[in-house]
Amino acid sequence: MTAPTIHRTDPFSRVVVVLGLAVLLLTALPAHADWLTTRDGQRIDTQGPWRLKGKAVQFVHTDGRVDQLPLSYIDLEASQRSAEAEEPRIVMYATSWCPYCRKARKLLNALDVEWLEKDIEADPEAARELVAKAGRGTGVPLIDCDGQLVRGYSPDKIRRLVTRMQQRERPVAK
Repeated sequence: MTAPTIHRTDPFSRVVVVLGLAVLLLTALPAHADWLTTRDGQRIDTQGPWRLKGKAVQFVHTDGRVDQLPLSYIDLEASQRSAEAEEPRIVMYATSWCPYCRKARKLLNALDVEWLEKDIEADPEAARELVAKAGRGTGVPLIDCDGQLVRGYSPDKIRRLVTRMQQRERPVAK
């Protein structure tokens, strides 16, 4: 009787596997756009990012309804091009379950500003961005308002930074 053979992977094989998984994850990451484009050229307005889930595209309608459409119905290439547009100047790093993130979402929507949410649990790149901006051990929400960071839910600070940003954007009357 022969002893069982133990197979060990060399470090190079592990790197190849990790890189392959990273490529697969990147194709499943949410796209950040305010609309999807159908194969017949129609535009479906969305609120926040849309994401691929199996053979469907999940998204939130502008009225807050969560929906999904078959991937075959969506022009993914055109929708991804629209997602590559410039990011808003307000980005909130959050999780879906965080109560303070919910409060921050509600406040940003009430302030009627363009903003982008990045879910650090669903999007590994967002998690890396959060650490790069604020360091390890940073909680959510983390709001980047035109380069100024708000750690946690601080409604007064969020309002103040949004107001300053809006004032800078307004043209000066001559």
